[in-house]
Parts: sequence; structure tokens; C-alpha cells
Amino acid sequence: MRSRWHGAAWSSLIVVAAAGPLPAQNRDDGALWLAWVAQGRFGAPGTALGDWRWWFDGAYRQRGEGEHLELAMPRVAVGYALHERLLLHAGYALVVNEPVGRDEFLEHRPWQQLLWNAPIGNLTVQFRSRFEQRLVETDGDTGLRFRELIRTTLPLAAESPLYCALADEVFIDLDDTDWGQRAGLRQNRAFVGLGCFLDEARNTAIEVGYLNQWLDRPNTDRMNHALSITLFTTF
Repeated sequence: MRSRWHGAAWSSLIVVAAAGPLPAQNRDDGALWLAWVAQGRFGAPGTALGDWRWWFDGAYRQRGEGEHLELAMPRVAVGYALHERLLLHAGYALVVNEPVGRDEFLEHRPWQQLLWNAPIGNLTVQFRSRFEQRLVETDGDTGLRFRELIRTTLPLAAESPLYCALADEVFIDLDDTDWGQRAGLRQNRAFVGLGCFLDEARNTAIEVGYLNQWLDRPNTDRMNHALSITLFTTF
């Protein structure tokens, strides 16, 4: 039974990673992605606020072999635990974009997500479904986007603080906008890396690895090869 569960988890990752065939012509670029993800409870377990959660993450990304800013973003949310392993969040992100070939623009991004953590044998598999409403300061159209993430971690050895991390996320734009969003599969991110817990309680971890980002573009698609460094903190 365990082997079947393991096979299903890995098959899901492979299927999502292969969700869209990549075009033959891409513009390749090196990148640096830095992030901090923090979350915690508003109250102690068993209290009135024990099921309410908060979320914060910040991202800073550079393109052009790490020489030019591409994105800076703080993101916050309030969440509620529907179950011990099932969380619902609603929040807001402020995004500073400096994309290739375009002027800098500011994006306001309300978002909602359902987060499910499912332990399967030695694996911890996370499924995250996120719905975003993208509002660009220079245009009145609202871009709707759906994102689905599958992520898994596997310890390298019993009681070891080191673990492997694998993830894949697809981005599907749900409508067309005057500012350039086009409905359809527009992005895929695949990550493989090594993580390490930094404390005995395993509330803090750092992950370092390779992130491949494919972006669908009208003429030549982009393929970013990023060094990804993320700090995770649970309070």
C-alpha cells in the first residue's frame, strides 16, 4: 500500500511538470530568487483564536544573470484551519514588476488559497490551490489567475535535519486584459533542492536549489534558470 501511495505522489509531480509542452525557441536567462515565508497562529491551540492563522512572505528576484531587479513583493494573509492539515487563506500582495522590455509597473493582487498537507509514508506532500485577482495601476482590467502547486519533501535519513524538496506549479490565466494577460497556460515553475532544519523543533528551515521557470510569451518564450534560496519560519 505504501509503495502505491509513493508512486501516486511522484506520478502527480511528473504529470504537473509535463502539463504543457515547451516551445522549441526560448530566451534563456540566469536569475536569483530570494524569499522568506513565515506563518503562525493568532492564539494557542484549543483557544478561541487557535484555529486562526497569519501568513507573510516576501520575494526579491533578479534577472539578467542576477544583475537586474525583476520583482519585489510583500504578501500577507489571514487564514483559518478547517482541519489540522487543511488551511484556507485570504490576503493581499503588492508587487513591483520590472519585466524584460517593459517599463516598471505596480500590481495590486488580492488572493485566496486552499492549502492541504498530506503525509504519505516518509513523504510530506503539499497541495496548494491559489486564485489571484491582478490589478495593474495603469489599467482598469482585472486579470484572473489560477495556480496549482504540488510540493513534497523527503528526509535524507532518520532524524537528519537534511531533506530533499521537489515542487511544480502551473499558472493558468483565466481571462484576457488590455494590459497584456492572455487566457491559457502561461507559466510553469519546477524546483529541486536541498533543505535543512535550523532548530531542534524544526520550525525554521532553509532551502537552496534550482528553479526552472517557463513563461509563455507572444513571440519568444522565456526560460529562467534561477538559484532559489528560501527561508521558512513557523511561529
